[in-house]
Amino acid sequence: MTRMPSLADDFVKSSSASLQLAGSTETLWLTAPKTSQVKKTLGQGSLEALYESAYLRVFGAWENFLEEVVIRLMAGRQTPSYKPTAAPGKRMHNTVSGARVALYNGSNYLLWHDPGRAIKRAQMHLTGSPVETVLQGAQTRLGHFAAIRHRVAHSSDDAQQKYLVAALAVTGQSFGGGPGQLLRGHDISDPLNMKSWIHVLTVEMQGLALHICT
Repeated sequence: MTRMPSLADDFVKSSSASLQLAGSTETLWLTAPKTSQVKKTLGQGSLEALYESAYLRVFGAWENFLEEVVIRLMAGRQTPSYKPTAAPGKRMHNTVSGARVALYNGSNYLLWHDPGRAIKRAQMHLTGSPVETVLQGAQTRLGHFAAIRHRVAHSSDDAQQKYLVAALAVTGQSFGGGPGQLLRGHDISDPLNMKSWIHVLTVEMQGLALHICT
């Protein structure tokens, strides 16, 4: 068996780039004079929309990371702490392309936003994989992160209600103004080192990705 490629590092790099985009624009806005064109054209709504877009990119990269890790585990790529073992009735695959075909099983695409479904999918093909174990430990949190992402993409009553539950669970605040307001808001649990919520959520997902590949 061969080693897993640096998928976690790739996710950290791509998600950090999205954070940097939001952060640098925020800095530009904060330091611009009140009468500047920046303040005139870049309002609160525009900044919140930018944060939402950045979070969609982060979460999309997270979903892609999960899929690529599962596929490579199915193809026998091992991590330092896990040697892939096929689930009962399944087999390991000789190539990444073969593993992808088996995982997709005729589907055009797979959804990975729901951690419960992601866990079951990993269990279908692998025994005791780090995708399964790490996601199980963070399932509730990741479900909330997904609800925030879902509210960015959808404005249904169901998406709104699940977002409000997630916002309160994650931040302790309602952030009824929407996910952009939440993502741009700050975690005040450490007043001397406050971080934006998009930063907190992204760093948490980065840590999970690194744990999966360790």
